[in-house]
Amino acid sequence: MIKNLLQDSNIFVFLVMMISESFSQCMSYIIGDEYSEKQSIAIEKVELVLIDMLKEWLKNTNIASYNAINKQNNCGNYYWDITSPSFLSPFITEKHQQGFVVADVVYNIVDTKTLRYFINKLETIKSKKNMYPVLPILLAKGYTKDAFNIGKSKGIIIVKPETLFGKDIAEMFENLLYKLSNIAAAATKDIEEFLKLYDQLAKIQGSAAHLYGDLSEFIIGVVYREFLPITSLEIGKLISISTGDRKEIDVYIKTNDKKIYFVECKGYSQKTLVSMSEAQYWVEKVPLLRKWGVENINNFDKLEPHYEFLSLCKRICFQYHE
Repeated sequence: MIKNLLQDSNIFVFLVMMISESFSQCMSYIIGDEYSEKQSIAIEKVELVLIDMLKEWLKNTNIASYNAINKQNNCGNYYWDITSPSFLSPFITEKHQQGFVVADVVYNIVDTKTLRYFINKLETIKSKKNMYPVLPILLAKGYTKDAFNIGKSKGIIIVKPETLFGKDIAEMFENLLYKLSNIAAAATKDIEEFLKLYDQLAKIQGSAAHLYGDLSEFIIGVVYREFLPITSLEIGKLISISTGDRKEIDVYIKTNDKKIYFVECKGYSQKTLVSMSEAQYWVEKVPLLRKWGVENINNFDKLEPHYEFLSLCKRICFQYHE
């Protein structure tokens, strides 16, 4: 069904199952507003990994209830990155039989404005009738001096990745942020270092799921560089269309033989199939990519466009050229 849907729409479909050991040269840099947006997306992904690490730390130290930790849960009309009951002995009193842990992760420098928002959330949840004693935790890349002092005075556990997980882990996250913000450049000149970083991250429970997509785009970008005379390569290219739509091109390639590639990547495990809804979404996305090309690329009508859908899962391999 999915194969027919994609082929009936004249879209090239291919299953990537290999990666070459030798690579040709190309370079593309993301600058200005697009870079800022890509960095914001990268920060969100780093935070997701840190949330999983903090969750495991809370479980392993018995601060949070092992089987009752929730991620990104609504509590007290606010969303928290982590919430959990806690049965530490100081919380067990005649009035209460448990406490409650709330935590947020911010991979940035927290200033007083950001801290005030956290405090407002905290005070709201504490004001709830019959609320358990609350243990608040804020994990951030860093803090201004005023924010740090205010947080301590409010009884908030103020920590940084280096404090909680060690200097090596903290440096790894800085490296990850840089690589995710500059992934096309990494696919050009930092291939071994990038893959080594992912090997390190794979040892952190839960982190791989947040980064499969980036890894698949990286691998596919590198594979294409081996087989195409590429002049420009961008990964995670963000585009604005005159219709008001905002879209992301997973891998965007220009070649010296007047071809242009719009590639959709799915970094699924071997047991996962592409769904019908995902295929339908791509079919509907292609006309918007064409429209963007016509509006933004000089002499687009003289180029040979390729709209390609790729998956890393080991399933049926088929292809169709436009």
